[in-house]
Amino acid sequence: MKGIPTITICTDAFVSLAKAIAGSKGMSSLHLVVIPHPIAGIAADQVRAKVDKAFDEIARSLAGR
Repeated sequence: MKGIPTITICTDAFVSLAKAIAGSKGMSSLHLVVIPHPIAGIAADQVRAKVDKAFDEIARSLAGR
């Protein structure tokens, strides 16, 4: 690790896949911030609303809490 705060954000439809890939790369403790599916094909304000709900978790994760 290089000490650069990083998170992975994925929709709930891809949690199993994200965990499987992380595990196969030796990163089974990778923290995921999960937002409701879908993201593609919806209006920008709907995407923004989903991200707004996850914002506190995103900020805490990046701060290492």
